[in-house]
Amino acid sequence: MRREVLVTGAAIAPPLMMVVSCIEPTPGQSTGKAQFGTKASISTLAGGTSTGPFRQPWGLALHPTNNRVYVADALSHSIKSVSTGGGAVATLAGSGTAGYLNGTGTGARFNYPRGIAFDGTGTYLYVVENYANCVRKILVSSGQVTHVAGSSTAGSADGGPPGTWTAAPAAGVAQFSSPWDIAWDSYRSTFVISDSATRTIRRMTTAGAVSTICTMTGVPRGLCTDTAGWIYVAVPNENRVYSIGPGGAPTVRANITDPWDVTVDVAGTMFIPSGGTHTMHWSGGSGLQVLTGTGVPGMGGGAPPAAQLNDPKAVVVGPGNMLYVAEYGNYAVRKIDNTGIVPAPTPTPPPPTPTPT
Repeated sequence: MRREVLVTGAAIAPPLMMVVSCIEPTPGQSTGKAQFGTKASISTLAGGTSTGPFRQPWGLALHPTNNRVYVADALSHSIKSVSTGGGAVATLAGSGTAGYLNGTGTGARFNYPRGIAFDGTGTYLYVVENYANCVRKILVSSGQVTHVAGSSTAGSADGGPPGTWTAAPAAGVAQFSSPWDIAWDSYRSTFVISDSATRTIRRMTTAGAVSTICTMTGVPRGLCTDTAGWIYVAVPNENRVYSIGPGGAPTVRANITDPWDVTVDVAGTMFIPSGGTHTMHWSGGSGLQVLTGTGVPGMGGGAPPAAQLNDPKAVVVGPGNMLYVAEYGNYAVRKIDNTGIVPAPTPTPPPPTPTPT
């Protein structure tokens, strides 16, 4: 059984109609219906103009210790970082010119990096390149870039060892086809990757051995994992967010217009940016609710009714009830303060070890 809520009105820029629904729960699912109530406060951390420092901010990753948010700036073909304290922006790696070149700092080249994720220690930042069909990693301390998996030839082959980025990959070397996002699975100490053109979810070790978990019906984009090893996948062309449990089968978790990403805090609360409706949602006690954003694109800060988003594409959870958001339409990284709205997460012990997927 499914409950649906169609939210329309002056707050939503026509011709958009926001569709939000929740599926009757299995463990961890949200219930109830969308609400427009008290919303969180928004401010700009960095960026905000088309002239820089971001040209197309997309993937986000929060370093576990250095108080910086890392940004995959797809159109500038580089990885940048932003101080969570003052908003100062620095380039970790990438020359600004599209290409494939290993090296250090601005001596390296990327080709439309979309998704990024740290390993379990924060030593390396792993990067998926949408146009280069590969995964590379950056040593955070120096900016040194090295190859991990994939090749210049698009494909769906599983395999390992990683090989090299060549036009003719050797037998047994893994391939990707327009990989979109990557997330660290702390429960299994591996990565999960959404491979958009093959519509698959892949698993990859830190050394670059790749296997396929499942195939999606829609095109998978942003994804994350929780502390129990469940995978959550945003599929905007289906207006759905899925969860993938121990059995490896995708299950509809929520229906929401144009979800490009999903993240889950340690208490299991989902946060979902709806790009097309310029809003951020969260799975509160009453089900999916609008956390902030009026539905009209803009860069208004503060609390409602002034608070606005503009095509949010990615979100990460930070300490102190803070969300960091990559906004495609505003060329910016924004900050959402949830204090007093979203309960501070309390970690819960993980369940027994699931069957590996």
